[in-house]
Amino acid sequence: MLEKISLSALTEDRQKKISVLIIIGMLFLLVWAIFFVVAEVYQDIFILKTKKNISSFSIMDTASLSDLSSTHLFGDASNLPITSLQLRLLGVIKSDSDENSKVIISEANQPGKVYSKGKMLPSGVIVYDISNEGVILKNNGRFEKLPLARSPLLFQDAPRAMEMP
Repeated sequence: MLEKISLSALTEDRQKKISVLIIIGMLFLLVWAIFFVVAEVYQDIFILKTKKNISSFSIMDTASLSDLSSTHLFGDASNLPITSLQLRLLGVIKSDSDENSKVIISEANQPGKVYSKGKMLPSGVIVYDISNEGVILKNNGRFEKLPLARSPLLFQDAPRAMEMP
């Protein structure tokens, strides 16, 4: 025997299903909104930390190498450890103004690239200061030096005058 289903019972069943779907959809939207709010808060915290680090860096950045070593913030530059990173200082162009001073640094035996004071290398190390002798790097909050490798000059004996016949 076939039973007849009333139209009102069918409609109530559909209304319940639609209500459940609406509630599930609203819960999904709520979870999605909470996720993005939390992600935005974490991003803001990260940006604030980064700005704080950059602002403290720029304050320290205004002092020259001689000023820093004389104020004993990290001691004499010659006492800094030499970096253990795979970096090679290929050249230094030292100017009276810090923004015009440049260095050429090779990272992991790659071709050298030009950096200025305050710039970050791909490894995350920051060029903190530039001197004629090398570079001071800021590596995870620690100062390290990268000296300019100089090959010793070899002089030959002075040329002798040619004898005339």
